[in-house]
Amino acid sequence: MNMETTLPRRLRALYSLPDGAQSSVVLRTDLLPTLTSAAEIDWTFVSPLATNDGFARQFPRPQTVVLPWPAIRLPFLDRQLQFLRQELWRLSQSDRNARILIRRMPYVEPKRFYGHHQLARCLGRIPWSNRALDLLEATWVGDGPWASLLDEVAPDAVILGSGGLKLQEMPLGRAAFRRGIPIFEIIPSWDNLTTKGPLLVPCDKMAVWSKSIAEEAERLYGYSRQQIVVTGPPAFDLHYQRPCPSDRTQFFRKHNLDPEKRLITYTSVPASVCPVSIGYARILADWIESGGPPFPCQLLIRMHPQDDFAAYESLARQKHVRLQWPGHYHRPARGNEAILYFDPSDADVRCLTETLAFSDVVVNIASTITLEACILDRPVVNVAFDLPGNDWGFSIEDYYDLSHYRPVTESGAVTVARSIAELKRGIIAALVEPNARAAKRLAICRRFDPFGDGRSAERLGRAIVAFVRDSRRHRLHISR
Repeated sequence: MNMETTLPRRLRALYSLPDGAQSSVVLRTDLLPTLTSAAEIDWTFVSPLATNDGFARQFPRPQTVVLPWPAIRLPFLDRQLQFLRQELWRLSQSDRNARILIRRMPYVEPKRFYGHHQLARCLGRIPWSNRALDLLEATWVGDGPWASLLDEVAPDAVILGSGGLKLQEMPLGRAAFRRGIPIFEIIPSWDNLTTKGPLLVPCDKMAVWSKSIAEEAERLYGYSRQQIVVTGPPAFDLHYQRPCPSDRTQFFRKHNLDPEKRLITYTSVPASVCPVSIGYARILADWIESGGPPFPCQLLIRMHPQDDFAAYESLARQKHVRLQWPGHYHRPARGNEAILYFDPSDADVRCLTETLAFSDVVVNIASTITLEACILDRPVVNVAFDLPGNDWGFSIEDYYDLSHYRPVTESGAVTVARSIAELKRGIIAALVEPNARAAKRLAICRRFDPFGDGRSAERLGRAIVAFVRDSRRHRLHISR
């Protein structure tokens, strides 16, 4: 008997890593070891970083193959259709999230606001406008290079690292859906389902952080609870490997910090979130320079991967200020595009954990960093006021009313500073009584990280493996 003709073909899974953040989760946590522990599955990863030999070598051969991202930018017609879909979706929601995001749009996306959003307002008056867009997309938008990729790999299942919610990943999910390939979607952050809109491709299984996010998937997108698996946030796993107090000296020496001074860390945000982020860092730097805090302090500015690093260099000239870069990049890129080529090493990822763990207080603007600092039991002060003379036109305070962040705002786990005076008082209180909000910090962590054991990536990996194993038998699809 010829064994080659009787043994079933090995299972194949295509896993998309649309940016450096998702690649880091796979490589720096237990996710990749959990996936490759399934000896009968071959994995093909597709990533914008794949042309970097150093990146590809981190995946074990021969069980894994890494392929380059076929097309970062959508064709013109497809791009316009997806922008229109998002704006129609926002207008249909009529909730606080939609109103806040629409108010912000003229200042961060003026072309889209005065173009797609206004057109969507007109289309929204036509009952069949969404069906017309569906027909236009089905008729005129092909799958392009994604069809070739799927034909080449012939996967039994497709795993979307950002659930198809990132514009560059959506065409892969759509191409897989059109071919009836089972789809597993990973929702990588807590705000994705409430702010990204209809780019979400219909899928068979979805992984989310927590029960509250699962409820959003049910309410907003019509998924059943059986289609959703709660894993916790894989990106936070490494924070549970807490550094030892003895590591503090080495960390301070590495970053040219004074171990005798308290450390205030400000984590920046991209210009698309707040183009005046540097102004808050300057307030902190000048306050420390003038001797305002009751203890000798220093300021560490942790740059966001999509921020403009050069804008902060003037602050580093102050003797109490240090800048920290987030990691390496595969190629030069600025703004929102930078995350595509962000390629942090193990040391870079560990540096974030150490930075938060050794900070006496963490200051940020409505960031996921808030939850990460709470995991490490560090006091957090959120900036929730506009700068004096700010002509940006959008209030930072609105971010704290977004549905994903409102539980934090209302929890009492952090100080929400609505003025410069409150910012300073909040920092002083955190320096004087760092443990005052510890119980509330733990409670808000458990809301979004319900397991609290640092094994979210392992749970996610097991769920993906089970899905791939079942993919030949179960082809359940959600119609658009």
